[in-house]
Amino acid sequence: AAARAESLYRTAVGEQKDVTLSDGSVMKLNTDSLVSVSFSPRQRNLQLLRGEAHFQVAHDRSRPFIVHAGGGVVRAVGTAFSVHLKGQDVEVTVTEGRVEIASAVDDAGAVDLGKDDFGKYLTTLDAGQTAEYGEHTLHSVRTIDPDQISRKMAWQQGTLVFKGETLEQVVREISRYTSTRIIISDPGLRQLRIGGYFKTGEVDALLTVLRDNFSIRADKVNKNQIYLSQGKVIQASKE
Repeated sequence: AAARAESLYRTAVGEQKDVTLSDGSVMKLNTDSLVSVSFSPRQRNLQLLRGEAHFQVAHDRSRPFIVHAGGGVVRAVGTAFSVHLKGQDVEVTVTEGRVEIASAVDDAGAVDLGKDDFGKYLTTLDAGQTAEYGEHTLHSVRTIDPDQISRKMAWQQGTLVFKGETLEQVVREISRYTSTRIIISDPGLRQLRIGGYFKTGEVDALLTVLRDNFSIRADKVNKNQIYLSQGKVIQASKE
């Protein structure tokens, strides 16, 4: 096989980066992400080692574009999709075209896979669909509406959009973009529904919304730790 140069691309917590690859494909890295890229004459191989990335794939039918993530691989020819490594599970969302998902052939994520060695086929996703898989197992496939797609992809514009997610979900998402640890100290608040637009990494803006709209108290124990609890906001009297 021809020699390949492997490149590593990474982002720090709160950082995002656009990378144009040698084939013309564009890779957008989200916060705290790490991707290894290794192209050969036969195929274009990438491995998502941490975090989340969106890929706008340059069309080249002779060289499949393959992303290894978790216990599986995602293959495309010319399309656009995002891959998010969430602990042991992987979420794939297709914004254009179609991708195939299969379980990884081996733990090393065999690099120069031919079509017949792609692994155990799991599913095909079209634009507007999202799937989650674990080790050799497909957990779910859903079709989501354009509004949900745009909310999922809003991070590419440096924005997080919530429409009725629980406070627990909101805190989990916001926490990806900051080194500040946010702890919900009052369990009764975890299922509170939250809506709003936030800039990635702007924890103070989130705290302001929680205080003003939901009477949630935020106590900064130190510069890297915040506790959320139910509290009454006392409005200053207007003379």
